[in-house]
Amino acid sequence: MRTIATLAVALSVCVGRSGAEALDPFDFFAPTIQLTAAERQRLDAGQPAVRMLTGRDREVAVFAAQRTNITADRLVAWVHSIEALKKSALVPIIQRFSDPPVMSDLTRMVLPVDDLRAIRYCQPADCDLKLTSAEMTALKPAALGGTSPAAEARLQDAFRAVILDRVRRYQSGGHTAIGQYDDGSTDRPLQTDFAALLGRSPYLTDRLAPLAAHLLGAPAHRVHGIESFLYWSQDTVRSRPVMAATHVAIVRGRDASQPLVLVAGKQIFALHYMNASLSITALVGGAPGTPTYLVYVNRTDVDVISGFFGGLARSLIEGRIRSEANTAIVDLRKRLESGPPPQ
Repeated sequence: MRTIATLAVALSVCVGRSGAEALDPFDFFAPTIQLTAAERQRLDAGQPAVRMLTGRDREVAVFAAQRTNITADRLVAWVHSIEALKKSALVPIIQRFSDPPVMSDLTRMVLPVDDLRAIRYCQPADCDLKLTSAEMTALKPAALGGTSPAAEARLQDAFRAVILDRVRRYQSGGHTAIGQYDDGSTDRPLQTDFAALLGRSPYLTDRLAPLAAHLLGAPAHRVHGIESFLYWSQDTVRSRPVMAATHVAIVRGRDASQPLVLVAGKQIFALHYMNASLSITALVGGAPGTPTYLVYVNRTDVDVISGFFGGLARSLIEGRIRSEANTAIVDLRKRLESGPPPQ
């Protein structure tokens, strides 16, 4: 799951009530993420544990966890109903793509006036939206059509066609099939930025290698035991509507060393601010007589924390994310525990 505010965990071995050795519920994430004694105490008291993780380069990373009583089936059911799970004040519009994606999936995607204006002035190496040069070329005829309501409607349609083509390319060939953004600020391929985030998540690459390979590849390449789908959303970032799309992959644990269920959210694209993002939502624990925990980790490559004021921007962004993450994990638990998702 995506959204720039979210959460993960670790330790090694604990002793069960019977005295037999049992895996710590957070051991899957070790040693990348280690829970402190204070965080353990918060979780045992029913409170959320939230922490910013060390981020390299332009990466912002957050972890959060909270005790819960939900089952793996409940979490998977809500993920299937992604619109009900994710919709909020910060994500006012969200829609799952058909398989394969079709134009009608994008009917509610409407660019704000500022983005329409930006498209009209877009040119290679100088564009306010994260577009490839080929996409700029495809949008140019509609962009030059004027600013009347009819002309703006044609530009909205042209943009939806570009996004549909982008998502179809991603579904069949992954990030490499989308191509390199030519906006003047994105200096690395999408695949490179995402691979870097995944590489800093060894609990996936080492312990769920088929899932890691699936995320690096294309959704069209089906993998046994991995369920996936795509959705798009209108997210609110810095009070600005940002169109984005996400690839969701669901895996159920094979044994006690893995989460009961793990849901990975890979950012396919965002039109502003974010170059790559990887979120993990997992349900861990649940052995007889032991508690179950909801865990969320998010790593995002944010282009606004580069440059001369990068340090200040990082501090401001991390402060906001940490504050929002505390509320987000509590709200997520309440939504999941409220019952099955609406039909």
